[in-house]
Amino acid sequence: MQLNLPERLQFFFLLCLVQFASGGQDDLIQVHGLLNHSITLSYHRLLERPVKMTIWEIKRRGKTFAVAEYNGGQLEIQNEKFENRIQASNGTELKIHSLRMEDTDIYKADIILTDLHINTAYFNLTVHEPVSVPSITADLKGDNKGRCEFTLHCSVPSNASLTLFSWIYRCGNSGYQHYANGSTLTIMLQNLSETTEFLCLAQNPVDVKNASFYSEQICNSVKSPPYSTCWIKVSIAIPVVAVLCLVVILFIKIAKK
Repeated sequence: MQLNLPERLQFFFLLCLVQFASGGQDDLIQVHGLLNHSITLSYHRLLERPVKMTIWEIKRRGKTFAVAEYNGGQLEIQNEKFENRIQASNGTELKIHSLRMEDTDIYKADIILTDLHINTAYFNLTVHEPVSVPSITADLKGDNKGRCEFTLHCSVPSNASLTLFSWIYRCGNSGYQHYANGSTLTIMLQNLSETTEFLCLAQNPVDVKNASFYSEQICNSVKSPPYSTCWIKVSIAIPVVAVLCLVVILFIKIAKK
C-alpha cells in the first residue's frame, strides 16, 4: 500500500496515538475455536463514532506481532501465516479461517474512531482439537439381593486435549436426566425389569461426543427372567392340588359305601 506524504504523517500520528493515548476501557474476551474451523473475534461494545482504522496484533511474552490493518474498508494482511485465512467486513470483527493449533494466542485490536478516540480489546483465543468418541468400560460389583451394582468408566485417548466428562441417563422411553459429572460412575439398580441407558458426554468448550451403555449389557447375569419365579410356584402348586382332589374323591367314595 503506497502512501503519499500527508497520509504517511497521518498514519504515523495514529500509531503514536495507539502507543501513548489513553483510549477506551480495555476488554479481555475469551474465545474458543475448533481446529480446522472458523472463528470471529468480535468487539461488541457500542461505539460513539464510526471506525476510521483498526490495527490487529498478537501479544506474546511481552512482544508484539502484526496481524492486519483495517483501513477505509480494506484489510491489509501483515502476517504471512494468515494469508488467505482472515477477512474483515468492518472495523470491529476479524474472522480467522482454517484454524491451526498455533493460532492460540492473545490478539489485540486497537479500534480508532473518526474522532481519534481509541477502543482497545484483547481476545484470548484458544484452539481446541475435536473430541474423540469416548469408550465405556464396565465392572460388575456383585448381586445384592437382586440388585445390580456396577461401575462405569468413560475415557478418550490419552493424547487428547483437556476433556470434561458428564453422565446423563434415562429409564425405558423417558427423557434424559443429568446423573453426575466425572469419568467414573458407580451404580446400583433396584428395578431390573426396565432397561436403563447411561450416556457419557465427553466435551471441551467447542465440541462434544458421546457413547451409550445399557444396563442389560451387564445386569443380565443378575436379573432372573420374570416368569421363572412364577413357573416354580405353579409347578409346585399343581401336584398339591392334584393330591387334594384325589383325597376328596376317595373320601366321597368311602362315604357312599
